[in-house]
Amino acid sequence: MSTPSDASRGRAPASLSRTATPSGASAPVDLADFTSLPRLGLRGKAAAERLAAAGFPIPEAPNRLARAATGETLLRLSQTEYLLLGAFADDGARVRALEDELPKAGENGLYFLPRQDSHAWFRLGGPRRAEVMAKLCGVDLSPEAFPRDALAQTSVARINAIVAHDGEPEPGAFHLLFDRPSAAYFREALLDAMREFSSEIGDRGSGIRHPG
Repeated sequence: MSTPSDASRGRAPASLSRTATPSGASAPVDLADFTSLPRLGLRGKAAAERLAAAGFPIPEAPNRLARAATGETLLRLSQTEYLLLGAFADDGARVRALEDELPKAGENGLYFLPRQDSHAWFRLGGPRRAEVMAKLCGVDLSPEAFPRDALAQTSVARINAIVAHDGEPEPGAFHLLFDRPSAAYFREALLDAMREFSSEIGDRGSGIRHPG
């Protein structure tokens, strides 16, 4: 396996098409690339108020997530920092609309943090996803230790990553957000860990869904 600093840097994973569905329910593990969907960060004392005014539920504490009825997922990274993930159903339209309204220079305790180019976004689904992650991450991500709506900021395959446990739709999934230039390396690390659990992954590691 190559390392994050090799030629894989700078290569972005394939975009997720509008015709794809989220994780396949019958697969023990299922990997999808959501990097093309909009996402943004907000930080500051006014961040929660601004997000709530836009209709997004605020997680109750840091390292928790909340899911909007319209499909967006809001991650609370600290007391005053948030990462908002766009909904699949509307191709992230509500997140794009909010971004267009935000002051980019920062004002009144509100700071916009662009995340589209800095963070890749994968979604690891299926009932055996925690077993896959156990091969790559030192944090216990089993359902007993890492319940739904929990969030961890940790190291996965030697890369700093955010792991968010989204319980919808069943059987749930992990959102994985990490350094975008390392996407090709991260993809291969995940596929290598998945091979034990999925017969659809061949020797060349073609198990990530690139629907189109």
